[in-house]
Amino acid sequence: MNYVRFFNIDFHRDVYAFLEEFLERFHPQYRHRAKHLTYTVYTLWPNLLPQLINGLPSYKALVVSHYDHYYAQIIKNLINSIDTNMLEAEVYEGCEITTDILREVPHEVIITDFVVREKLENKIIFSFEQLPMPQKMEKLIKTICLDQIRRILEEHPGEFTDYRHDSGLE
Repeated sequence: MNYVRFFNIDFHRDVYAFLEEFLERFHPQYRHRAKHLTYTVYTLWPNLLPQLINGLPSYKALVVSHYDHYYAQIIKNLINSIDTNMLEAEVYEGCEITTDILREVPHEVIITDFVVREKLENKIIFSFEQLPMPQKMEKLIKTICLDQIRRILEEHPGEFTDYRHDSGLE
């Protein structure tokens, strides 16, 4: 159940509170079963998890290419075709690029075809020196998922104390 809470913590709290109140009012002898019934809601509600996942905010990616505009366009189209709910890519239209510009763009993910050596705070940097293999795309998606989990843990510090320890994200 801990992992499912990541998809929408407010929804999870509401379902649990509703079931806890229902049991307290109508079946007080079973109020300890609220956690089990919450699990039941998640497993029996058709398409609930995909709906919750689709409701997560998507990350914005900026594709920057030294080769040419068309290469960046190919990378953008590839990313946007894979998972439009998790990641939305755009192509950088400027003539020059600096780390100061990259630091200021409103995108959470920067994808380049060159190495960015400087660490950019709160940005995920990925370099695809050629068209990415599926393993590289998988690594990008996994990195974004871990960043989403990190952000949720930061927003709700007391909520997932058991998960922090189990996941190694401390």
